[in-house]
Amino acid sequence: MVRVCGFELFKDERDITETEWKNYFLSAHIPDHTAYKTLEREVKSLCMNIELQDAESRLSRLMADFYTIVDRLTMEDGIQTEPKKVVGY
Repeated sequence: MVRVCGFELFKDERDITETEWKNYFLSAHIPDHTAYKTLEREVKSLCMNIELQDAESRLSRLMADFYTIVDRLTMEDGIQTEPKKVVGY
């Protein structure tokens, strides 16, 4: 915690309020633009499995694969907060 205070918050450990700690830890859920570029690169490998007979199964499999990538990149919150960025994928 001392390192986090000194190198990331630039304050002494005793000077940090509870609100500042909450904001620091909650900011980890906010993806940066680099994360979206990584997501775009990963999503390019997705393709629809045409061996499945019905369209619902094809789409379900594609969405499951997409969310597997999102989970691996820990971007679940980004998908919920900025859905328009994901529409192009």
